[in-house]
Amino acid sequence: MNSKGTLIYIPTGLNSPELEVLLAKAQIEIKKNSTTILICSGGTGYACSKNIYSSKKLCILCKKKLKKGLDLLEGKFDVIETPSKINSDLNPDNRFLNKRYIKDYFFKKCDNGLAALSSYVNVTRDGDLEGSLSGAVLKNLIITSNTLTNFFIELINSNQFNYYVLFNGRLNQYRPLLRLLKKKNVSNLEISGSSIKEVNYQIFDFKDKFSNEINNLYKKINLHYLSNKYKDFSKTHFEKRLRGEISLDVKAHTKNQKLGLLPNNWDSSKKNIVYFTSSNDEIHTLGKEYFLHFYKNQNEAVKKISLSISKLSHLNICLWIRMHPNLSYLRWDFVKFQKNLNKKYKNIFVIKPESKISSYSLMFNSDIVIGTASSSAIVESVYWKKPSIIIGNSVYAKLKMVHCPKTHNGLINLLKKDKIKIFSNNSSKKIVNFWLSGGYKYRNLTGNLKQGFFFKNKKIDFNIIDKIKYYKIKVFEKFVNSSLAKYKFIKLLRLL
Repeated sequence: MNSKGTLIYIPTGLNSPELEVLLAKAQIEIKKNSTTILICSGGTGYACSKNIYSSKKLCILCKKKLKKGLDLLEGKFDVIETPSKINSDLNPDNRFLNKRYIKDYFFKKCDNGLAALSSYVNVTRDGDLEGSLSGAVLKNLIITSNTLTNFFIELINSNQFNYYVLFNGRLNQYRPLLRLLKKKNVSNLEISGSSIKEVNYQIFDFKDKFSNEINNLYKKINLHYLSNKYKDFSKTHFEKRLRGEISLDVKAHTKNQKLGLLPNNWDSSKKNIVYFTSSNDEIHTLGKEYFLHFYKNQNEAVKKISLSISKLSHLNICLWIRMHPNLSYLRWDFVKFQKNLNKKYKNIFVIKPESKISSYSLMFNSDIVIGTASSSAIVESVYWKKPSIIIGNSVYAKLKMVHCPKTHNGLINLLKKDKIKIFSNNSSKKIVNFWLSGGYKYRNLTGNLKQGFFFKNKKIDFNIIDKIKYYKIKVFEKFVNSSLAKYKFIKLLRLL
């Protein structure tokens, strides 16, 4: 192998369009440089964001699908694997395996606690770590990250590569590498899909940062706005979102809602405030810059806001809490807590995750919209010129497109006002147009969110038998996450 080549890290074959993006990038690099593709060995005890319960059968299926993709590459390249098994000696202290301290766990300056939490919550939505499996799963995810950290350090120190490529970087199988490559020549890729025909998809390179790091994203959005590449697709985008069509997201959460449907007890003569909650994976695992500063967590936020508003009955204020659709059918205590808020406080109403009541109708008929740090509801409410408040730090706050109170009392004082400022929707347009036209395309990558994605015009998928095996495992995993995760089923899951 020639020195100073390119390393493409493809740890899973189960994520699309991640797999297709990395293969397309690998094909470009193979034609230019000495290229090595690093894949996961699927070794004993490995746990990742696609396989948090370390199912051996799922590892086998993952490697089969990845091989299908690698077989489509043309030209000479090397393939290496991560260690054949995790190092169980790289245990985190048990005191870190809880919601209070998991964010403080670091291994060789890598935030592997948050990396593990990100993978765990991404699958289970168990942000408060209620599940009896949470400690064991987090421990295994951290050990996997620690094992990979040591491996990555050796790989980097071997001085074989001067360019590294990975995807997203947030989850436990990626984050250690991204952290270790700080200020090095690295491409951390991300893709934004769209149902807009002229767009289809855009690929972004965030170098050694996450795609959502506030200062970096803020600069990129503004630079794109000032560039000659700026194209305004915002009207088409927001109208497609309104109709429940897919755009930017893998799925439209409003698709199963009925546009125009409001709660039976909605009273337009009162002041109606709508709080769109976020899914736990959106605010727990991005890092300290996204924490809800003057609230410990989202449940404390909705509890304190509900309590304060219930004491303002003389102002005829109603708070409508629209629970995130990702929480549908989950039985975690934090979900039950949100569902029961209307029973505890006066003038508080809860719209359950699976409700067909329209989020857009709530937004359009509201007097004020509240969202947490990463809520896309804020981008849309600002576009549709609704007074909007955000209670966490985000790029939206930096763009000065929303009200950003600094304390709980500051928030309540805003809600008590007869009118609050409606910001220009220009920043909403800038944000969506960055994701719709601020990136680039790869020659061998085609498709979109509706059709799926293709590498060299070929769909990389399981055969029918493997597809049945895969969905069998995933259906049972979802059943455990929604119904049985307070019991110890981890051994059974590993048999699947």
